[in-house]
Amino acid sequence: MALPDVILEEIFLRLPPDEPESLVRASLASKLWLGRLTSAAFHGRYREFHGDPPMLGFLFSSSWGNDRVPKLASTTTKFCGRIPPDDGWAGLKYDTRECRHGRVLLVGKKQVTVWNPMTGRRSVVDTPGKSWSTTAAAVLCGVAGCDHSVCHDRPFRVVLVDVDRGVARACVSSPDTGEWSKPCRGLELGDALLESPSVLVRGGLYYKFTYFPGNDVYILKYDLASDCLSAFEAPAGAGIADQCMLMAMQDCSLGFASLSHDSILHYWSRQMLGSDGGGSAASSSSWTQRGSIHLKSFLPVQIHTKLLMLMGSAEGSDIVFVVTGPGFTTDHDGIYQINLNSLHWKKIWKGEGFVNLLPYMSFYHPRGVLEQARSAM
Repeated sequence: MALPDVILEEIFLRLPPDEPESLVRASLASKLWLGRLTSAAFHGRYREFHGDPPMLGFLFSSSWGNDRVPKLASTTTKFCGRIPPDDGWAGLKYDTRECRHGRVLLVGKKQVTVWNPMTGRRSVVDTPGKSWSTTAAAVLCGVAGCDHSVCHDRPFRVVLVDVDRGVARACVSSPDTGEWSKPCRGLELGDALLESPSVLVRGGLYYKFTYFPGNDVYILKYDLASDCLSAFEAPAGAGIADQCMLMAMQDCSLGFASLSHDSILHYWSRQMLGSDGGGSAASSSSWTQRGSIHLKSFLPVQIHTKLLMLMGSAEGSDIVFVVTGPGFTTDHDGIYQINLNSLHWKKIWKGEGFVNLLPYMSFYHPRGVLEQARSAM
Protein backbone atom coordinates (compact mmCIF):
# COMPACT_ATOMS: atom_id res chain seq x y z
CA MET A 1 0.00 0.00 0.00
CA ALA A 2 1.39 3.41 -1.01
CA LEU A 3 2.19 5.90 1.68
CA PRO A 4 -0.01 9.02 1.86
CA ASP A 5 1.43 12.07 0.13
CA VAL A 6 1.77 13.97 3.40
CA ILE A 7 3.89 11.15 4.89
CA LEU A 8 6.05 10.95 1.77
CA GLU A 9 6.80 14.66 1.89
CA GLU A 10 7.73 14.49 5.57
CA ILE A 11 10.18 11.70 4.73
CA PHE A 12 11.63 13.62 1.78
CA LEU A 13 12.11 16.72 3.93
CA ARG A 14 14.39 14.71 6.21
CA LEU A 15 16.77 13.58 3.48
CA PRO A 16 20.16 15.07 4.52
CA PRO A 17 21.07 18.12 2.40
CA ASP A 18 24.78 17.28 2.68
CA GLU A 19 24.18 13.81 1.17
CA PRO A 20 22.87 14.77 -2.29
CA GLU A 21 22.87 11.18 -3.58
CA SER A 22 19.81 10.48 -1.42
CA LEU A 23 17.83 13.12 -3.35
CA VAL A 24 18.96 11.66 -6.69
CA ARG A 25 18.01 8.10 -5.75
CA ALA A 26 14.59 9.14 -4.46
CA SER A 27 13.88 11.21 -7.58
CA LEU A 28 14.65 8.25 -9.84
CA ALA A 29 12.21 5.92 -8.08
CA SER A 30 9.06 7.08 -9.92
CA LYS A 31 7.49 9.92 -11.88
CA LEU A 32 5.50 10.88 -8.81
CA TRP A 33 8.59 11.22 -6.63
CA LEU A 34 10.48 12.98 -9.42
CA GLY A 35 7.74 15.59 -9.79
CA ARG A 36 7.48 16.17 -6.06
CA LEU A 37 11.23 16.49 -5.45
CA THR A 38 11.71 18.97 -8.32
CA SER A 39 8.73 21.19 -7.50
CA ALA A 40 9.23 24.74 -6.33
CA ALA A 41 6.91 24.12 -3.38
CA PHE A 42 9.05 21.23 -2.12
CA HIS A 43 12.29 23.20 -2.46
CA GLY A 44 10.74 26.04 -0.48
CA ARG A 45 9.75 23.68 2.35
CA TYR A 46 13.11 21.88 2.19
CA ARG A 47 14.97 25.19 2.55
CA GLU A 48 12.73 26.25 5.44
CA PHE A 49 13.11 22.88 7.19
CA HIS A 50 16.94 22.75 7.01
CA GLY A 51 17.76 26.44 7.29
CA ASP A 52 21.10 27.50 5.83
CA PRO A 53 22.34 25.56 2.78
CA PRO A 54 25.06 22.98 3.37
CA MET A 55 28.63 23.27 2.17
CA LEU A 56 28.90 20.86 -0.77
CA GLY A 57 32.54 21.62 -1.53
CA PHE A 58 35.00 24.42 -2.04
CA LEU A 59 36.76 26.18 -4.90
CA PHE A 60 40.52 26.56 -4.82
CA SER A 61 43.43 27.57 -7.03
CA SER A 62 46.64 25.56 -7.32
CA SER A 63 49.68 27.13 -5.72
CA TRP A 64 51.57 26.96 -9.01
CA GLY A 65 48.87 29.04 -10.72
CA ASN A 66 48.45 27.11 -14.00
CA ASP A 67 44.86 25.90 -13.70
CA ARG A 68 43.01 25.54 -17.01
CA VAL A 69 39.60 24.80 -15.48
CA PRO A 70 38.18 25.73 -12.06
CA LYS A 71 39.02 23.30 -9.26
CA LEU A 72 36.13 22.21 -7.05
CA ALA A 73 36.77 19.77 -4.21
CA SER A 74 33.75 17.91 -2.84
CA THR A 75 33.27 17.73 0.92
CA THR A 76 30.18 15.51 0.62
CA THR A 77 29.85 11.94 -0.54
CA LYS A 78 28.65 12.41 -4.12
CA PHE A 79 28.55 16.07 -5.22
CA CYS A 80 30.49 16.86 -8.40
CA GLY A 81 30.37 20.28 -9.99
CA ARG A 82 29.40 20.35 -13.67
CA ILE A 83 32.47 21.70 -15.46
CA PRO A 84 32.21 22.23 -19.25
CA PRO A 85 34.76 20.50 -21.50
CA ASP A 86 38.29 21.84 -21.26
CA ASP A 87 38.08 23.48 -24.69
CA GLY A 88 35.30 25.68 -23.30
CA TRP A 89 37.88 27.34 -21.05
CA ALA A 90 40.74 27.44 -23.56
CA GLY A 91 42.54 30.77 -23.59
CA LEU A 92 40.66 32.00 -20.52
CA LYS A 93 43.03 33.39 -17.92
CA TYR A 94 40.99 33.64 -14.77
CA ASP A 95 41.19 34.01 -11.03
CA THR A 96 38.54 32.37 -8.84
CA ARG A 97 37.47 35.38 -6.80
CA GLU A 98 34.03 34.91 -5.16
CA CYS A 99 31.41 32.26 -4.49
CA ARG A 100 27.88 33.19 -3.40
CA HIS A 101 24.24 32.20 -3.98
CA GLY A 102 25.25 29.08 -5.91
CA ARG A 103 27.48 30.97 -8.36
CA VAL A 104 31.23 31.30 -8.79
CA LEU A 105 32.88 34.49 -10.05
CA LEU A 106 35.98 34.13 -12.24
CA VAL A 107 37.74 37.35 -13.19
CA GLY A 108 40.11 38.27 -15.96
CA LYS A 109 41.59 41.50 -17.28
CA LYS A 110 38.66 42.49 -19.50
CA GLN A 111 35.86 40.10 -18.54
CA VAL A 112 34.22 38.44 -15.58
CA THR A 113 32.69 34.98 -15.89
CA VAL A 114 29.85 33.76 -13.68
CA TRP A 115 29.81 29.95 -13.51
CA ASN A 116 27.08 27.75 -12.06
CA PRO A 117 28.64 24.47 -10.81
CA MET A 118 25.18 22.95 -10.34
CA THR A 119 24.25 23.21 -14.04
CA GLY A 120 27.58 23.99 -15.73
CA ARG A 121 26.23 27.19 -17.24
CA ARG A 122 28.60 30.13 -17.79
CA SER A 123 27.82 33.79 -18.41
CA VAL A 124 30.48 36.26 -19.53
CA VAL A 125 30.23 39.99 -18.75
CA ASP A 126 32.67 42.57 -20.14
CA THR A 127 34.17 44.93 -17.56
CA PRO A 128 33.07 48.62 -17.71
CA GLY A 129 36.35 49.89 -19.18
CA LYS A 130 40.12 49.66 -19.19
CA SER A 131 40.49 51.79 -16.05
CA TRP A 132 38.44 49.41 -13.90
CA SER A 133 40.27 46.87 -11.78
CA THR A 134 38.68 43.49 -10.95
CA THR A 135 40.60 43.09 -7.69
CA ALA A 136 37.48 43.61 -5.58
CA ALA A 137 34.62 41.91 -7.41
CA ALA A 138 31.52 40.16 -6.08
CA VAL A 139 28.62 38.11 -7.44
CA LEU A 140 25.16 37.81 -5.91
CA CYS A 141 21.60 36.91 -6.84
CA GLY A 142 19.77 39.68 -8.70
CA VAL A 143 16.22 38.73 -7.68
CA ALA A 144 14.62 40.80 -4.91
CA GLY A 145 13.18 38.73 -2.07
CA CYS A 146 14.81 35.47 -3.19
CA ASP A 147 15.64 32.99 -0.41
CA HIS A 148 18.60 31.69 -2.51
CA SER A 149 17.66 28.05 -1.95
CA VAL A 150 17.63 27.15 -5.66
CA CYS A 151 18.27 30.34 -7.63
CA HIS A 152 21.21 29.23 -9.75
CA ASP A 153 19.65 30.09 -13.11
CA ARG A 154 17.95 33.30 -12.06
CA PRO A 155 19.40 36.74 -12.89
CA PHE A 156 22.56 37.77 -11.04
CA ARG A 157 24.48 40.95 -10.36
CA VAL A 158 28.23 41.55 -10.42
CA VAL A 159 29.69 44.35 -8.29
CA LEU A 160 33.08 45.93 -8.97
CA VAL A 161 34.73 48.09 -6.33
CA ASP A 162 37.94 49.85 -7.30
CA VAL A 163 40.41 52.43 -5.99
CA ASP A 164 41.59 54.67 -8.81
CA ARG A 165 44.01 57.52 -8.06
CA GLY A 166 43.16 57.28 -4.38
CA VAL A 167 39.36 57.43 -4.84
CA ALA A 168 37.16 54.38 -4.25
CA ARG A 169 34.23 53.84 -6.58
CA ALA A 170 31.75 51.06 -7.36
CA CYS A 171 29.44 49.98 -10.16
CA VAL A 172 26.92 47.17 -10.56
CA SER A 173 25.87 45.11 -13.58
CA SER A 174 22.19 44.96 -14.47
CA PRO A 175 20.60 41.55 -13.75
CA ASP A 176 18.56 41.91 -16.95
CA THR A 177 20.95 43.35 -19.55
CA GLY A 178 24.42 42.97 -18.02
CA GLU A 179 25.08 46.67 -18.60
CA TRP A 180 26.96 48.55 -15.90
CA SER A 181 25.58 51.33 -13.74
CA LYS A 182 27.25 54.70 -13.50
CA PRO A 183 30.00 54.74 -10.83
CA CYS A 184 28.74 55.74 -7.43
CA ARG A 185 29.94 58.88 -5.66
CA GLY A 186 33.65 58.47 -4.97
CA LEU A 187 35.18 58.07 -1.50
CA GLU A 188 38.68 59.40 -0.84
CA LEU A 189 40.87 56.56 0.46
CA GLY A 190 44.35 57.46 -0.69
CA ASP A 191 46.84 54.67 -1.45
CA ALA A 192 44.62 51.84 -0.17
CA LEU A 193 45.06 48.17 -1.00
CA LEU A 194 41.71 46.40 -1.32
CA GLU A 195 41.46 42.67 -0.72
CA SER A 196 38.97 39.99 -1.78
CA PRO A 197 36.75 38.16 -1.11
CA SER A 198 33.95 40.33 0.19
CA VAL A 199 31.28 39.40 2.70
CA LEU A 200 27.58 40.25 2.32
CA VAL A 201 25.76 41.49 5.45
CA ARG A 202 22.33 43.17 5.49
CA GLY A 203 22.52 44.50 1.94
CA GLY A 204 26.12 45.70 2.24
CA LEU A 205 29.30 44.30 0.69
CA TYR A 206 32.36 44.64 2.94
CA TYR A 207 36.02 44.55 1.91
CA LYS A 208 39.15 44.64 4.02
CA PHE A 209 41.80 47.18 3.05
CA THR A 210 45.15 48.37 4.35
CA TYR A 211 47.75 51.00 3.67
CA PHE A 212 51.44 50.31 3.08
CA PRO A 213 53.46 50.82 5.13
CA GLY A 214 51.32 50.55 8.25
CA ASN A 215 49.73 48.12 10.66
CA ASP A 216 46.12 49.28 10.71
CA VAL A 217 43.29 47.43 9.02
CA TYR A 218 40.20 49.21 7.67
CA ILE A 219 36.92 48.10 6.17
CA LEU A 220 35.17 49.49 3.09
CA LYS A 221 31.41 49.09 2.78
CA TYR A 222 29.37 49.34 -0.41
CA ASP A 223 25.67 49.73 0.39
CA LEU A 224 23.70 48.13 -2.45
CA ALA A 225 20.45 49.99 -1.73
CA SER A 226 21.88 53.51 -1.42
CA ASP A 227 24.74 53.04 -3.94
CA CYS A 228 27.06 54.53 -1.33
CA LEU A 229 30.60 53.82 -0.09
CA SER A 230 31.80 54.31 3.49
CA ALA A 231 34.78 53.19 5.58
CA PHE A 232 35.59 52.42 9.22
CA GLU A 233 38.30 50.76 11.30
CA ALA A 234 38.72 47.08 12.10
CA PRO A 235 38.79 46.00 15.78
CA ALA A 236 41.56 47.58 17.82
CA GLY A 237 44.62 45.37 18.03
CA ALA A 238 43.90 43.43 14.84
CA GLY A 239 46.85 44.51 12.72
CA ILE A 240 48.18 43.20 9.43
CA ALA A 241 50.97 41.45 11.35
CA ASP A 242 48.30 38.87 12.17
CA GLN A 243 46.29 36.90 9.66
CA CYS A 244 42.83 38.46 9.61
CA MET A 245 39.64 38.33 7.60
CA LEU A 246 36.04 39.51 7.49
CA MET A 247 33.09 37.19 8.19
CA ALA A 248 29.32 37.27 7.72
CA MET A 249 28.06 35.89 11.04
CA GLN A 250 25.00 33.73 11.59
CA ASP A 251 23.21 36.49 13.53
CA CYS A 252 23.55 38.84 10.51
CA SER A 253 26.35 40.83 12.12
CA LEU A 254 29.68 41.65 10.52
CA GLY A 255 32.43 39.45 11.91
CA PHE A 256 36.18 39.83 12.04
CA ALA A 257 38.67 37.05 12.84
CA SER A 258 42.38 37.38 13.53
CA LEU A 259 44.98 34.62 13.98
CA SER A 260 48.07 35.70 15.89
CA HIS A 261 51.59 34.31 15.63
CA ASP A 262 51.05 32.29 18.81
CA SER A 263 48.11 30.46 17.14
CA ILE A 264 45.36 32.22 19.08
CA LEU A 265 42.23 32.93 17.05
CA HIS A 266 40.38 36.07 18.20
CA TYR A 267 37.02 37.03 16.77
CA TRP A 268 34.71 40.04 17.02
CA SER A 269 31.30 41.05 15.69
CA ARG A 270 29.58 44.34 14.90
CA GLN A 271 25.90 44.95 14.21
CA MET A 272 25.52 46.82 10.94
CA LEU A 273 22.45 49.06 10.88
CA GLY A 274 22.83 50.57 7.43
CA SER A 275 24.41 53.60 5.84
CA ASP A 276 23.86 57.29 6.39
CA GLY A 277 23.91 57.74 2.60
CA GLY A 278 26.60 60.37 2.69
CA GLY A 279 29.72 58.32 2.21
CA SER A 280 30.99 58.75 5.76
CA ALA A 281 31.52 55.99 8.29
CA ALA A 282 28.82 53.33 8.26
CA SER A 283 26.16 53.68 10.94
CA SER A 284 26.75 50.79 13.35
CA SER A 285 27.53 49.77 16.88
CA SER A 286 31.10 49.27 18.05
CA TRP A 287 33.07 46.03 17.79
CA THR A 288 32.40 43.41 20.47
CA GLN A 289 34.95 40.66 21.08
CA ARG A 290 33.10 37.34 20.98
CA GLY A 291 35.87 35.00 22.08
CA SER A 292 39.28 33.50 21.46
CA ILE A 293 40.60 29.99 20.83
CA HIS A 294 44.11 28.66 21.28
CA LEU A 295 44.11 26.50 18.17
CA LYS A 296 47.06 24.30 19.06
CA SER A 297 45.30 23.27 22.26
CA PHE A 298 41.92 23.01 20.59
CA LEU A 299 42.78 21.01 17.46
CA PRO A 300 44.36 17.50 17.38
CA VAL A 301 47.72 17.01 19.03
CA GLN A 302 49.43 16.08 15.75
CA ILE A 303 49.22 19.69 14.51
CA HIS A 304 51.05 21.18 17.50
CA THR A 305 54.29 21.47 15.55
CA LYS A 306 52.63 22.65 12.33
CA LEU A 307 52.11 26.07 10.87
CA LEU A 308 48.53 27.33 10.88
CA MET A 309 46.84 29.63 8.40
CA LEU A 310 43.40 31.21 8.50
CA MET A 311 42.07 30.41 5.02
CA GLY A 312 38.44 31.53 4.83
CA SER A 313 34.91 31.39 6.23
CA ALA A 314 31.44 30.16 5.28
CA GLU A 315 29.11 33.14 4.91
CA GLY A 316 26.33 33.29 7.50
CA SER A 317 27.39 30.23 9.50
CA ASP A 318 30.07 31.23 12.10
CA ILE A 319 32.41 28.71 10.43
CA VAL A 320 36.09 29.37 9.70
CA PHE A 321 38.64 27.22 7.90
CA VAL A 322 42.20 26.69 9.13
CA VAL A 323 44.92 25.06 7.05
CA THR A 324 47.78 23.16 8.68
CA GLY A 325 51.06 22.12 7.15
CA PRO A 326 54.80 22.72 6.91
CA GLY A 327 54.31 25.09 3.97
CA PHE A 328 51.03 26.89 3.38
CA THR A 329 50.94 26.84 -0.41
CA THR A 330 53.01 23.74 -1.22
CA ASP A 331 52.00 21.02 1.22
CA HIS A 332 48.88 20.84 3.41
CA ASP A 333 48.33 18.30 6.15
CA GLY A 334 44.66 19.17 6.22
CA ILE A 335 41.84 21.68 6.29
CA TYR A 336 39.94 22.02 9.55
CA GLN A 337 36.42 23.44 9.74
CA ILE A 338 35.73 25.20 13.06
CA ASN A 339 32.32 26.40 14.22
CA LEU A 340 32.97 29.42 16.46
CA ASN A 341 29.51 29.13 18.00
CA SER A 342 29.42 25.44 18.96
CA LEU A 343 33.23 25.04 19.12
CA HIS A 344 32.94 21.85 17.09
CA TRP A 345 35.62 21.07 14.53
CA LYS A 346 36.23 18.47 11.84
CA LYS A 347 38.84 17.74 9.25
CA ILE A 348 37.23 18.15 5.83
CA TRP A 349 39.98 17.62 3.29
CA LYS A 350 43.59 16.69 2.67
CA GLY A 351 45.17 17.39 -0.68
CA GLU A 352 47.49 19.38 -2.85
CA GLY A 353 48.71 22.86 -2.04
CA PHE A 354 46.52 25.81 -2.92
CA VAL A 355 46.32 29.53 -2.33
CA ASN A 356 42.66 30.23 -1.54
CA LEU A 357 39.50 28.52 -0.33
CA LEU A 358 35.97 29.57 -1.29
CA PRO A 359 33.15 27.44 0.18
CA TYR A 360 30.44 26.36 -2.27
CA MET A 361 27.20 26.39 -0.26
CA SER A 362 23.94 25.37 -1.85
CA PHE A 363 21.03 22.99 -1.62
CA TYR A 364 21.68 20.29 -4.19
CA HIS A 365 19.43 20.41 -7.25
CA PRO A 366 20.64 17.61 -9.57
CA ARG A 367 19.15 19.14 -12.69
CA GLY A 368 21.22 17.20 -15.22
CA VAL A 369 20.46 13.82 -13.65
CA LEU A 370 16.77 14.61 -13.24
CA GLU A 371 16.34 15.88 -16.80
CA GLN A 372 17.92 12.72 -18.14
CA ALA A 373 15.62 10.64 -15.96
CA ARG A 374 12.56 12.63 -17.02
CA SER A 375 13.31 12.19 -20.73
CA ALA A 376 13.72 8.43 -20.23
CA MET A 377 10.33 8.01 -18.54
